[in-house]
Amino acid sequence: MENDITLVESSPIPIMKCSTIKGSFKSPFRNRITKVQNKDIYNTKPATTVYPSAFNDKQSSGQQRVLYNDLTRQIKVYQKEISNLSQAINIMKKYDKELKIEELIIKWRNVCQGAMSYLFNATLFKVDKLGGYEEFIKKEIDAEKAKLEYQLDDSVEEDISGILESDEFQALPLDDQEECKLKFEEKRDEMERVKQKALKILDDKLALAQGKEITIEELSKRLKVDHNLVYSSADM
Repeated sequence: MENDITLVESSPIPIMKCSTIKGSFKSPFRNRITKVQNKDIYNTKPATTVYPSAFNDKQSSGQQRVLYNDLTRQIKVYQKEISNLSQAINIMKKYDKELKIEELIIKWRNVCQGAMSYLFNATLFKVDKLGGYEEFIKKEIDAEKAKLEYQLDDSVEEDISGILESDEFQALPLDDQEECKLKFEEKRDEMERVKQKALKILDDKLALAQGKEITIEELSKRLKVDHNLVYSSADM
């Protein structure tokens, strides 16, 4: 025992007594670590997970939409050009058709003019053979007068004679017969007025023919041909 005490007491380095630590022990690194941890907790944002396949699909869809819009615009431009070309073709076809129609008009107009010239020369020869244009018109008017007199005089007289000679008329009382005869006379007078009016028109026509010659216009009228259609204003 003595040896042990002697060793402690005779130690060259004195043993210092440690004072009692008051309060809890705090590590100098603990607060810093806690602050860093808290800062990471509050500032940490939820990470967005990016999937390469979804991103590529979205990018491809956008490119397809742009391509679709470009193609749509080009299609509209081409459609407009096609429409313009179609209209131009229709106009050219219409113009070509009008040219062909004009050529046909000229062709058949020349044919008609040739035929009219032949008929006109033949008519002039016939009129001269009859004694001239005035004599030709006089013969026509005489024929029309004869036809008119037959239609107005002879036909009316035949109708009246047929009624007067009928059994029905003979069976009528005398007073009724006389009344019918008076009506027949009124009918004759009316027909005579109509005849004289028609004859005057024919006489005026004969007077207008004096000193004149037949023309191509009159021949066209007699043939019931449209003179303006055969002979255009440019041909006159």
